[in-house]
Amino acid sequence: MHRCGGQHQPVILSTHPLPTGAFARADKKTMGIFMHIIPPHCGKFFLCGRRLRIFLVFLSLLSATVSAEDKVGNAVRKAVSTVAPGVVRIRIIGTANGGDLTVNSQVTTGVVISEHGEVLTSVLGFNGSPAGILVQDSTGNRSAAKVIATDHIHKLVLLKCESEGVAPPRFAAERWPAVGAWSVAVGKLYPGPQPSSSLGIVSATHRVHGIAIQTDAKISPVNYGGPLISLSGEVLGILVPLSPGDSGTEISAGVEWYDSGIGFAIPAVDALNIAERLRTGSDLVHGVMGVGFSTRNPLATDFVIRAVHPGSPADVAGLNKGDQVVRANGLQTTRFGLFESVVKKSYAGSTLSLTLKRGDELLEKNVVLASKLKRLPRGFLGIIADGAESNANGEDDQGVPVHALPDSPAARAGLNDGAIITAVDGEKITSTAELRKNLIAVKQDQQVELSIASSQGDAMSSITITAKTRPGTVPSLPLEFLPRIYGDPLDVEWHRQEDKPEQSGNSVWSYVPNDEVAMTTGVVVLLSESTTPPEAVLRQWADVAEQHRLLLVVPINSEKTDLGREDRIVVTDAVATVAKGRKLDTRRILLVAKAEQSQLCTQLLLHQRLPLLRAAVYVRSWPQVSGLPSEQLARKSPSFLIFRDAVQSPQSQALAEQATLDLRDAGVWTLNPPFPAESEPSVAQQIAAWALVLKAE
Repeated sequence: MHRCGGQHQPVILSTHPLPTGAFARADKKTMGIFMHIIPPHCGKFFLCGRRLRIFLVFLSLLSATVSAEDKVGNAVRKAVSTVAPGVVRIRIIGTANGGDLTVNSQVTTGVVISEHGEVLTSVLGFNGSPAGILVQDSTGNRSAAKVIATDHIHKLVLLKCESEGVAPPRFAAERWPAVGAWSVAVGKLYPGPQPSSSLGIVSATHRVHGIAIQTDAKISPVNYGGPLISLSGEVLGILVPLSPGDSGTEISAGVEWYDSGIGFAIPAVDALNIAERLRTGSDLVHGVMGVGFSTRNPLATDFVIRAVHPGSPADVAGLNKGDQVVRANGLQTTRFGLFESVVKKSYAGSTLSLTLKRGDELLEKNVVLASKLKRLPRGFLGIIADGAESNANGEDDQGVPVHALPDSPAARAGLNDGAIITAVDGEKITSTAELRKNLIAVKQDQQVELSIASSQGDAMSSITITAKTRPGTVPSLPLEFLPRIYGDPLDVEWHRQEDKPEQSGNSVWSYVPNDEVAMTTGVVVLLSESTTPPEAVLRQWADVAEQHRLLLVVPINSEKTDLGREDRIVVTDAVATVAKGRKLDTRRILLVAKAEQSQLCTQLLLHQRLPLLRAAVYVRSWPQVSGLPSEQLARKSPSFLIFRDAVQSPQSQALAEQATLDLRDAGVWTLNPPFPAESEPSVAQQIAAWALVLKAE
């Protein structure tokens, strides 16, 4: 027997296995405290009165903690069970727009909003033309559905099912829930009566241009389209793929934030109002003004209109270059980001009420936003600046040396190789950047007057060139022309090397010149060759890469499998790793994809956070752009080279032609040559020649 200080009568407790209730659920830290109060002994141990009181208090606190956890858990289970009948599993069945017509499917979640078979879901998975849509409710019943309309700002899709009768859940009447309140993200990947759930809190409101609820509940891509609910079982909002810096245009912007503690939902009140508008069958698209501003920095306090697109809503409303926006729809626009948010959450057809400052005068203007701008075809002169990358920021009072592509408007007008442009339409040119800025704005059939100095700089003249359309075919470049652009061939050894990007299990192999050589190169990223033996790739590409000074980059994921649309980071890390320490010709960075990687290629090319990726080649495939707003396609001004088979199935031909038509309607430069025969320049040779044309204005 043990006595505590010899003052108290001991309490004898038997040592039995811990009960399966509260003690069994205690964590390791809690059990450590427990064992400190009650040291383990064989058989029996004793507590003095003071320790007994501490022990009883501890038990009370532990019981209260477990009880609180049980209450939250029970509330979550009850809330999820309450909404479960109105949460549906959506299977999207379609054909890959990549060229092989392989049947594929994708699962996502939706919320029933009426007993008439109407379901709201997110845009994820609906950026093409699905062959079929199946909606499965909690009882297992399946029904075919069709898309009624899409909201491209809030990223919601309204579906109509053939069968009816499923009751919708209860929707919250308040637009914004309290910050800090419990929230549960609900999704339905698998069939069955109960959906999956993830518990979190409402971490913020009025997010992403003021349209979204933010939650820290974990949201997988399958959850998109599902409800964000309260513990009382009310639907707070519909989960959609937004991201903190969302441009309002990227279809899968939020997927990259999966498991990050940042997710977004459109408030239930707004979602139901949007559904009412979508019932008309008309898509809701972003509105555009047709202006360019002096900055894109959302924190900038000093911003003015830099350019007004001819015939645009801004032009019709009377906005001028140099105007400063003071208020937009009654909001004081003290920062550019505030004005940008007003525009990005406005639909085509809506009116922006603007207060402008023009000099010392305040003006009121109403701008009716359009769904797209009428884009005048961009002109093509065929002028390539010499040393474009190395001299882009430097200044030279002597002007900029240039070359003329063979058979281009510049060559036909008599512009000689080595000529130095000193002015464009009377505006002095001192750098490559200034030359590009003046030539990129030239439209088809526009005349441009160039002031020219000879290569010796002693004779001055002028030349007038009429811009034509950009080439519709890949030009055949004489071998003697290449040294004029790239300089004389260097005696440089090229080699294949392998690298591993930091902190990842991915890898990359590349074909590059020796590191000690200061050479400006382009980059060709071969997305579809990760499982192809490097020797086979180099047989097609090595000579072309050396001749045109193109780095070859082959990204490989950690599983060493064919790349998929989830491997965007694999690609960007690979390019960054190979490019580190090298001088790149940013006008000649190309993605090359076959059918299986066409989705990944399009995703990379249209991503607003990857500004250097602006050109892509599709080999026996085509970009998946069906359903994307034309403004999104035009925003990065991408360029596409699409090789097609001479013989195609009617379905493949129709899909490829529609993709090409969508791109050209958006003002995107698209070439569509047939796959080359054995006697013609190879695919690699044509890609390299096209890369050179990309440098020309």
